[in-house]
Amino acid sequence: MESNVKELVEKNNKVETNVKELVEKNKKLDDNARHNKLESSLKELVEKNKKLNDNARHNKLESNVKELVEKNNNFELIVSELVSKNNKFESIVSELVSNIEELRNEINVYKIIVNNLVITNKK
Repeated sequence: MESNVKELVEKNNKVETNVKELVEKNKKLDDNARHNKLESSLKELVEKNKKLNDNARHNKLESNVKELVEKNNNFELIVSELVSKNNKFESIVSELVSNIEELRNEINVYKIIVNNLVITNKK
């Protein structure tokens, strides 16, 4: 009987050792599962962050393009106004040149008249 008890005690010890080993293995498996789940969640978060950053860059670029288009439109408007003012200025200059030519012609006519008067006076 003693031998049976010893045998049962040994078997019990082996079972306890096996149970402890299984508990330890189960704990390691749980730890690995938690680690893998955390790793997977981290990868998802990294991917979502990358997408958010890409969207933010895209939105920033889109905003910059809109701003550049608006500035270009303003620039085109200013250039158009300058061209219009330049055309008016050229028209005024052309009119002034024409007036100067007319004045020169009138001066020449008066010079001739004065010269004729001088000649007439000398006689």
